[in-house]
Amino acid sequence: MDKICVIGAGGHGREIIQILKDINRIKKEYEILGFIDDNYKLLSKQFNGYPVVGGIRESVEKYGTNIKYVLGIGDPQTKKRITEELAPNNLDWPIIIHPSVRLTEHITLEQGVVIFPGCVISVNVKLEEFVCINSLSSVSHDSIIKKFSIINPGAFINGNVVVSEGVYLGSGTTTIHNIKIGEWSVIGAGAAVVGDIPAYSTAVGVPAKVIKKHG
Repeated sequence: MDKICVIGAGGHGREIIQILKDINRIKKEYEILGFIDDNYKLLSKQFNGYPVVGGIRESVEKYGTNIKYVLGIGDPQTKKRITEELAPNNLDWPIIIHPSVRLTEHITLEQGVVIFPGCVISVNVKLEEFVCINSLSSVSHDSIIKKFSIINPGAFINGNVVVSEGVYLGSGTTTIHNIKIGEWSVIGAGAAVVGDIPAYSTAVGVPAKVIKKHG
């Protein structure tokens, strides 16, 4: 079995531990060492039976490339910062997919992708580095989800949609076909995205409208 640690001991990280356990029930793939977290108040504490083994830098120095790592972080900007800081270490970021996920043929998954329970990924979809597709979401044909983006639970992305880098797509969001959501945008929960959303925007509502620019 491959040894693995989850970076982040919050709720998102604990959910990923559960995914790893569910994978192991089908086939023993991972020896779960525990969590890595820079909140030093958590050191030596346990969450759902797994310890916080150390901060990020010292844990990488300790384990190096002898183990695998998975991001248990629910914020796109934090994911980007951590992975860029650790890039010189050439760490192994496996693709983590819950056994209940329906994957069709002809899809592209890059390193660090995590797909939660009950998701459907359709044909000719591309999920770039460190994308997270959360529970009960679907991504339809020919769509691209670019790196660091977070797709929250119950989102439905239709065909030929581009979700640009660092997008945070709220729970229950629905998109129509053939649109683009600009980089580092935030889409509020329950929104219906019926047209392009510019970069660095916050959009909410049905239909989704930009209420704020940021970045």
